[in-house]
Amino acid sequence: MKTLVYLAVMVAFTGFGLVGCSTTPQSEEKRDALHDAVKSTLAGMRSDSPEFAAFLDRAYAYAVFPDVSEGAFVVGGGGGAGEVYENGRLIGYSRLTKATIGFQAGGQKYSQGIVFENKDALKRFIDKEYKFNAGATAVALKSGVAANAKFQEGVAVFQHTKGGLMASAALGGQSFTFSPLNP
Repeated sequence: MKTLVYLAVMVAFTGFGLVGCSTTPQSEEKRDALHDAVKSTLAGMRSDSPEFAAFLDRAYAYAVFPDVSEGAFVVGGGGGAGEVYENGRLIGYSRLTKATIGFQAGGQKYSQGIVFENKDALKRFIDKEYKFNAGATAVALKSGVAANAKFQEGVAVFQHTKGGLMASAALGGQSFTFSPLNP
């Protein structure tokens, strides 16, 4: 089974062109566009769910991926770029990549916020020790839903669907790369 998941990851990376994507936006214009998208996404997520806003305000750090795209037909993949904040201050950039294999078809677009309870949880993320597995779930941001959100191993994940339709019963997961703002 592990070989099957590994194969799915390799096929998805190759098929979706995620290998070689830079974590840090390569121009001032792209950095500004990403930053504006992150600010807009955070404002929208806070507006849609006041409970999320309170949850975020209590957090040690967070990462925001404003535009995550995902597509699949048996083998799936996706990804998006984001910014990482510690104590409300931008500290770097991150790239999310996703690979799956199984019964699945469709495509979707969403925003994702990953909230870190403490410094240790952020460090695991930065050190590439943090990955979602197939069993990880994100809290869908709708009014009132985030009130029941809880940290699991120091991390909580929130997702705001933008559009698309995806049916999936697949194995795989998400992984992240991190690039500091000032290396």
